[in-house]
Amino acid sequence: MFRLFDILLLTAATLAFGLAGYLFVYSDQMTALFVGLWVPIILGFGIHIKLVRIVHFVLYKNFKLNENGEENG
Repeated sequence: MFRLFDILLLTAATLAFGLAGYLFVYSDQMTALFVGLWVPIILGFGIHIKLVRIVHFVLYKNFKLNENGEENG
């Protein structure tokens, strides 16, 4: 169901969220806000990679043209 990439991505986002919470409570709040911005960046990067993978492996694989310029089917 979940691939290794998904698990690593969610783990990185969760760790960044936890680190931001820890820094906000026990340390500098501005640093915590900076680290908190990592979470949507990590998740956005993961979404981008998954969309690129879908386009590459699904769309291009199904619509490859053979040497004569006709669709494979």
